[in-house]
Amino acid sequence: MINIHITGGYRMKRIEPYLFFTSILILVFMFSFNCFAQSEEKVDYGEIWKSMDSSERVIFFMGVREGMIYSTLDIFTNASASGLPNLSNTQKEQFANYSWEKLSGIQKNAVILIDIITNLYKYPENSYIRFSHMVDIAIKKLQGESIEKLLEKRRKEAYENS
Repeated sequence: MINIHITGGYRMKRIEPYLFFTSILILVFMFSFNCFAQSEEKVDYGEIWKSMDSSERVIFFMGVREGMIYSTLDIFTNASASGLPNLSNTQKEQFANYSWEKLSGIQKNAVILIDIITNLYKYPENSYIRFSHMVDIAIKKLQGESIEKLLEKRRKEAYENS
């Protein structure tokens, strides 16, 4: 009996590392499968937007504005590195005026644009439209343009990119 117990105990000690490594491999597989499954899910921008409070939405628009400023400065200071041809002074001035108009429009109307986007994300069919597209749609709506065809286009893109 003692020999069986010692032999049995010895076998258990040899099996334990295999069980440990098998358990680790199963956990790694499950984690990688879970990550893969999550990467296949569509991003629900509408739910993210609705989960933000008003200060987070203002910070979002500050980020949009800062991104536009950075992009504009980058084009002016490093156009050739960004793949753009060198701009003439007239083209730079036109671009600067256009950028300033867009930036000031966003700055002055951030609260209204936030309300427009919030209203647009209330509809489930708009929920998967990216933030950048939704900002563009909101600006166009604020300017009095019809946005229905653009919304349809962005919904279709969101569906196809899923």
